[in-house]
Amino acid sequence: MMRFSYAGVDLPRPKPDGMRLELQDIDKAERNANGDMIIELVAQKWVLAVNWGLLTASQAQLIAATLAANRTGMLEYYDIAQGGYISRRVYHGAGSGVTYYRYDDNLELQMYQSYSVNFIEM
Repeated sequence: MMRFSYAGVDLPRPKPDGMRLELQDIDKAERNANGDMIIELVAQKWVLAVNWGLLTASQAQLIAATLAANRTGMLEYYDIAQGGYISRRVYHGAGSGVTYYRYDDNLELQMYQSYSVNFIEM
């Protein structure tokens, strides 16, 4: 079973197509005295965009509580490019809204979906 953890907390697995890893440039841009744009590459950082599929109320609460308590932390996940589990020190973006489903009037069955968060390498 694939493990996905942040700040030492095992989180639910993202949906099967719910992880996108991309390398982003961090640039410094300014104009010189002639008005020409000068762009300098400062660094390149990995961003892991994560999207969870259908979640129970307790799973959604676990993700929300873990993110609220830990602005930064170690992210452990399976990296297909390296063929194994890796750990990266990251911070998380604000995330996106979560879609809420309630199946009965007693709030006994609650489900959530489309919970998304970006984890950005420090």
